[in-house]
Amino acid sequence: MKKIIVFFISIVALYIISLYVRSYIVTQQTQKYVEELTFIIAKPWNAKKIYDNSSASLKKTSYKDIKNRVEQVNSYLGNATRLLDKPKCELLLGHSSFMNKKMPYASCSIDMEFEKRSSTMIIILIHEDNEWGISYGSWSINDFNFDF
Repeated sequence: MKKIIVFFISIVALYIISLYVRSYIVTQQTQKYVEELTFIIAKPWNAKKIYDNSSASLKKTSYKDIKNRVEQVNSYLGNATRLLDKPKCELLLGHSSFMNKKMPYASCSIDMEFEKRSSTMIIILIHEDNEWGISYGSWSINDFNFDF
């Protein structure tokens, strides 16, 4: 009986450890992806690339709105030149009001140097397939802001 209890406790422990390992791996992949994505969209600023990599809810806003936002940011900050630190991403499971279901999100904060000044870029990514079998580059931009 003691061996059976130890067996089940070890199975549960292995499962819990695997959750932490999987979370760590997905976070690392997301940080690498957002680092590459940042330079794709911000060096130079490109509204079309933001639109192409955006979620369905962001695409619902017009391309013209995204282009205006990009032009404002470009005039204030200029193009991205380099990262000041590695991106910091936090994985979340939230409710999408656009698709009316739970979806994985990643809130990423990137300290960057731009041509005119430094700023923190905050990108909210969403995984619209609603699976945690997240593959590299399967995220879409849901929103982006700056902390000036």
